[in-house]
Amino acid sequence: MNSPQQGIGIDRLCLTLCVEHGRLGSPLGIYERRAERAASTQMTKLADATPERTADHFVNYLFAEYPGDRHVRRVVSWVGLIVLGIEKLIGHRYVPHTRQLRFDYAGRSFRAKYNHKAGPRGGIDIVEILAGRGSAEGLTICSITNLEEAASFYDDPARVF
Repeated sequence: MNSPQQGIGIDRLCLTLCVEHGRLGSPLGIYERRAERAASTQMTKLADATPERTADHFVNYLFAEYPGDRHVRRVVSWVGLIVLGIEKLIGHRYVPHTRQLRFDYAGRSFRAKYNHKAGPRGGIDIVEILAGRGSAEGLTICSITNLEEAASFYDDPARVF
């Protein structure tokens, strides 16, 4: 049996798989909580980060978690524009709270996520997060399917809300 120090890489993989497939109650619960605490600490470090540093964080996360994925390569150039658009929309420095681009605006919560079915080749959706337990998703507010649409979101993010 692996000690916690020997299995760190596997534990992160298991955490990712468990989160993606809704299995947070898996036998690796202790490692999941450890990884969540580490992610929380990293988000705290971003509290005073510039938009460029915040975008770099998410780009690095995408490349680390999905190495070689062509969908990531395609949308990664949009991340900075989306982060700047969010900051412009909410009127102050955007501070990420999770590994997702999640933010509050006009008393509602939203997140940006990849959607394979957005546009002909996939894209990034901005979806509302419904109040209550489990962070259920509401309506898709907008879909960003190319660099031009990411630039348009940056130019006037309020138009989609």
